[in-house]
Amino acid sequence: LTGVLAGGGYTNNLAEFTKRNSEDYVGTADMFSKHVEALNSRLQSVGKQIHQGDLAKIEQLIKSLRDSERKLNKTMLYAEKYARLRAEAKAPYKGLRQFLYLGLGLSATIGAGIFFLQFLAGRDSIAILPNLGLQVGVAILMFWLFRREAR
Repeated sequence: LTGVLAGGGYTNNLAEFTKRNSEDYVGTADMFSKHVEALNSRLQSVGKQIHQGDLAKIEQLIKSLRDSERKLNKTMLYAEKYARLRAEAKAPYKGLRQFLYLGLGLSATIGAGIFFLQFLAGRDSIAILPNLGLQVGVAILMFWLFRREAR
């Protein structure tokens, strides 16, 4: 039922909303208008017609439906914007934090790889192991934080 009321399908996508409000979009009111025109022309082809009072009332109802569709589409757009703003208010700078977690995690992974290769090469193992442990710990922490933030 919601799909019919929203002009053929509910959308919470800004691009879809823009398409709906373009001149190419055919809403429910436009479809009804075309059907009434087709019905009227078929009736006229057999010598009959819709009473002018009834036709005026149908056109008024279609106009009212068209206005309601526009209002509903605007409301859906505002609802989408509101949801985005609420999500940003709940988790400010989420994208920036994710970027930092990922960057620091990758840096720590590269550092851990370098220390691991130095350990395998037989360099000063006593000095390398604490650094290797620290790099691995930071990498695990950053990837855990990234995953937690992604939820």
